[in-house]
Amino acid sequence: MIRIVTTVGSRLQCINAASVPLMLQARGGVKEEIAHTGQHYDANVSDVLFEDLEIPEPDYNLGIGRGSHGQNTGQIIEEIEQILVKLRSDRVLGSGDTDSAPPVALAAAKLYIPIAHDVPL
Repeated sequence: MIRIVTTVGSRLQCINAASVPLMLQARGGVKEEIAHTGQHYDANVSDVLFEDLEIPEPDYNLGIGRGSHGQNTGQIIEEIEQILVKLRSDRVLGSGDTDSAPPVALAAAKLYIPIAHDVPL
C-alpha cells in the first residue's frame, strides 16, 4: 500500500485536489491523506470548495495562515513534518506556487520523501 499525503492551502490547490481521489481509486493500492495548511482559512473560500467539489474532509487541518509569511512558512514545515513522519508517507502531492507549496516540499525533501508537484497553467 502506497501512502500519499495531498497538501492543500489555497483555492487552486483545492480544485486540483478534487481529481486526486478518482485517479487514486482507479490505480488501487493507494491510501490518500489530505493535509490542509489553512492558508485560506475563510469558510467561504475553503469549506465551500471542499463541499462543492466533493473533496474528502481533510484528515489534518494545520490552521496556519494568519501570521507573516515567515511565521507561516516555519509553522507549515514543523507541522507537516510531524504528519509525514507519523504517517510514514511514501509520497507528498502538492500543487501550485502558493505560500504553502515551498515549505511542504522542503519538509518532504528533508525526510527523503518523493514529491509530486504540478503548476497548473
